[in-house]
Amino acid sequence: MKTTGLYFCLATAGCLMITISLTARGKTEKMVAEALASEQCTLDIAGISQERIAMLLSVEDPNFYQHKGVDFKTPGAGYTTISQGLVKLFYFKKFKPGIAKIRQTFIARYRFDSRVSKHDQLWLFFNYAYLGNDDSGAEIRGFDEASGYYFKTDFFSLTRDEYLALVAMLINPNQFRPDKFPEKNAERVSRIRELLAGNCVPTDFRDCCFENCK
Repeated sequence: MKTTGLYFCLATAGCLMITISLTARGKTEKMVAEALASEQCTLDIAGISQERIAMLLSVEDPNFYQHKGVDFKTPGAGYTTISQGLVKLFYFKKFKPGIAKIRQTFIARYRFDSRVSKHDQLWLFFNYAYLGNDDSGAEIRGFDEASGYYFKTDFFSLTRDEYLALVAMLINPNQFRPDKFPEKNAERVSRIRELLAGNCVPTDFRDCCFENCK
């Protein structure tokens, strides 16, 4: 029975992988090209400083340039890489834990990361990352839109602390809003500063809250 169960699991995983590959084949390049040409894409990645990119990656995806879409090892990486986050955004209308997470992981590993350059992934992330909802309930997408909503300025006019306040939101946008939950946002920004200064390190890949950075 155990052997039969194992074969069933392997067969199921294999079929799922093949289905995902066929579904994603040819779709990714067109989807990315359309997204980068969209009016939503207001920030040119070439204009964003390497310092600010490094800050983002240190918090969100520290092994971004080395991994192949998935990373369950690097301290602080969490369960979702930038690649997986983009797959969730562009491939799913509704996302629920379980099978959807498995599909997200397979697509990120075998279709998305291999077909979309790290340069373009960052470009997409800065323009499409979810950063809460406005007063009407509409989603705030991208750092430029969030800069205008939360700080009444454009992205390139943000101070370092304002930028970190937006980065701090990414873990849970509506729970770390600088307008509605300034103390929670400030506490997370403080931990991020300690992390960036090299004064602490995450305990393991699940430690997205930087427990040692209090």
